[in-house]
Amino acid sequence: MGERDWREEAPAPGNWRVTAQPLSMAAAPARSEAATAAPAVAPSRTGGRPLLATLICAGVLALSLAGQGTTPMESGGGSADSVGYILGGAVFGAILWGIAFAITIRKASTGWKAGSLVVLAVLGGLVALSHLATAGAAPPAPPVQAQAPVIREGK
Repeated sequence: MGERDWREEAPAPGNWRVTAQPLSMAAAPARSEAATAAPAVAPSRTGGRPLLATLICAGVLALSLAGQGTTPMESGGGSADSVGYILGGAVFGAILWGIAFAITIRKASTGWKAGSLVVLAVLGGLVALSHLATAGAAPPAPPVQAQAPVIREGK
């Protein structure tokens, strides 16, 4: 066998191969006493800002209370419609939580993750419930206006 058969091919230009080297204490650079006395502090990982994100999402949910829209109940407003509407509000709160989770809540502790999800889902359900309560109420009576008499033109 030739020498080329048992050796590996050389890497292509621009491609680097990293190989493990034995650790040698003699090759390590000498440290000063000040560097060995105070060990390097690794940067601490922040826990995100779950409270701020939860408050912002709660504000977005509360903004829907300021809307002037009504919820028409086509099938008579049975209990199944109401439960579905409230669950829809809770799902909307969970979607907002998912957006906040992707941004910052994922860095928080498990308690913050679960707590913020529950708070936003419950708040979304309560917002939907308040919409149902206002939709079920009688619409406000239009203001009474004096009607002008209708006068027909003659022939």
